[in-house]
Amino acid sequence: MGSIAIIITVAYGVVVILGSILAIGLWRSTNSRRQVDAHKLAERERSWLVAVFLALVALLFATIFFTPYGKTAGNGPVQVVRVTGQ
Repeated sequence: MGSIAIIITVAYGVVVILGSILAIGLWRSTNSRRQVDAHKLAERERSWLVAVFLALVALLFATIFFTPYGKTAGNGPVQVVRVTGQ
């Protein structure tokens, strides 16, 4: 595995762990019996939208622009795959 592949793998691992912690935290917060402040929740909606948008953009950049394609895949010989259809 190349260094870029390791970086992508570690980044995805971190995102999965943080996402799991966030999901567990949200699940625990929905089990409380206290009153819900609808105005406060409405104010936080925009910040959640921005957070999710930034996370998706970060994943987009991690998978598209940092994945080795074409000439940037390595300095060695080009990998040729011969396929025969029947």
